[in-house]
Amino acid sequence: LAQGIPQLLAGDELGHSQSGNNNAYCQDNAVTWLDWAHSDAALTHFVGGLIALRKRYPALRHPSWFNGLQPYEGGHPMRTSSDITWLKPEGMLLSDEAWQNPHELGLACMVVVGEGQRSATQRVLLVFNPADTPLRFELPKGPWRLVLNTATAEFDTAEMVSGQHPASRNSVMVLVQDIDVDLQESI
Repeated sequence: LAQGIPQLLAGDELGHSQSGNNNAYCQDNAVTWLDWAHSDAALTHFVGGLIALRKRYPALRHPSWFNGLQPYEGGHPMRTSSDITWLKPEGMLLSDEAWQNPHELGLACMVVVGEGQRSATQRVLLVFNPADTPLRFELPKGPWRLVLNTATAEFDTAEMVSGQHPASRNSVMVLVQDIDVDLQESI
């Protein structure tokens, strides 16, 4: 889900680890051979789901670096939110101090960008819980569609969520909201 071009080494999508050898280019043995018979089918399916998710939502493949600023055209804001907004689990803006706090667990980012020069039609919220325990996240106002939950490896469940929503331990969630929901009062 990182910005830029996804980089997969042949076999990554199968769970091929090269036994941790990061210098395996000169190996012509089982370290580098792809074992198709014992590939991790669930991981392969998950990687395929990530590729489909990236294709479906422009915010996950935006070609420019996010700057956190509102885009302007002719001196007027083109929309009411910045291209990316970082949030604490409590739903508040993530402060500079929180970025530096090693005990601050969990964060979310809301990305609002369109494809090419078109205006955004959806908001994408990425929720990250690196903690070994579940965390509750206060979602920005309105209904959100859960399109990925890494805790269950499920895509497009059609589950609609709002308010406080739990994030399983060590998980990432991707939620989508149509842009017609007004968020002015929630952040």
